Amino acid sequence: MDKNTIIDGKTDPIEEAKQTALTLMQGDTIVKSFTQLFDNSNLEDVEAGVRQMNSMADKCWLLSALVVYAVIYNENLYTQSGLTWENYAKQTKERLGLEHTDLSEQLTAARFFIKYHRTLLDKGWKPEGSRRKLARAELALRLSKSSVQTINHVVNDTWAQFHDWYSRMKFPERYLEQEKEDAPRNDIKILKSGRITVGGVEPVKISEMLTKQDKDKLQECLLSFFSALREGYYPAVIPTYNKNEAKTLLVLRDKRRGNK
Repeated sequence: MDKNTIIDGKTDPIEEAKQTALTLMQGDTIVKSFTQLFDNSNLEDVEAGVRQMNSMADKCWLLSALVVYAVIYNENLYTQSGLTWENYAKQTKERLGLEHTDLSEQLTAARFFIKYHRTLLDKGWKPEGSRRKLARAELALRLSKSSVQTINHVVNDTWAQFHDWYSRMKFPERYLEQEKEDAPRNDIKILKSGRITVGGVEPVKISEMLTKQDKDKLQECLLSFFSALREGYYPAVIPTYNKNEAKTLLVLRDKRRGNK
């Protein structure tokens, strides 16, 4: 891995990035102690305390990344261990409490932040929730070949949006096939009567020999299935105990989509 190559002799980007990260930490204190949060019965107080802790965790992660990159790696401090960087990196679990993949993410995040922290801040970037985006920003930059685009996505995207953006560049064939599969089906029609046609043909006819209860259940399933296909979704049938459990699964699905 190459050493830092962005110091231009006029300013020290590493020092600037360090001061920026430290400034982000100013004024951060835990309003409620852990014990108080566990004993607190006011939801808003507890939520505020958890938000503060998560915010501080993200800022501490960034500081940790800068220290690992700027001090241990870039200043060759690891050589005091008598190890090469490659061998030192294999011991970071014991030495730093970092898995090897976590070390790699911190190094790449630090490099990106050192180079672009001023632009990030000018664009309104906040450290909260940015760990994974910073860790993959270099990859996104290589794929997009545009620092402007990459920074805009780091600043404005949720993790799910950012991941989707760079993944479409990394795996274009996969997403092209997915888009073909997930394209809306204009040939599917659902009439007011509940009758379903695909290309003008009724794909399923419910036997009149069935009980009304069975016919109603089957019709409901068919409507859900073909409505999903028509909108370009992938329909799935998941056995549940009752409607309440089905609603719970829908809530979990929507929550997962929101966090992606």
